[in-house]
Amino acid sequence: MQQTTIIPNIKQLPRIPKRGTIYVSVNLAIADPGKVWELAKQLGFSPELAYLETRAGIEIHALLHESELQIQSLAESHGLDPQIEGLMDGGIDPEALRIAYGNRTVKAA
Repeated sequence: MQQTTIIPNIKQLPRIPKRGTIYVSVNLAIADPGKVWELAKQLGFSPELAYLETRAGIEIHALLHESELQIQSLAESHGLDPQIEGLMDGGIDPEALRIAYGNRTVKAA
């Protein structure tokens, strides 16, 4: 049985979000943290430091968006597509982007 790690004062992202919840984050081990923070602010996000516990260990993320949605399709999600495209156009590696919705995790690429 895997033991859960709690890091005080930093938000923990669930590996599997509860139904109707969407998270958009960037893995800071893959993308430059300063670039992520600046670009995210330019695109209207308010980045927050967060961590995600995975089977491989703990990942540090910039949490860009978290909300409760009552929709059936990720494509309808608050019009985030232009902002996500803006992150990629700004040079953020699509492999660093994590979009988790309900019981799904979607790659941005």
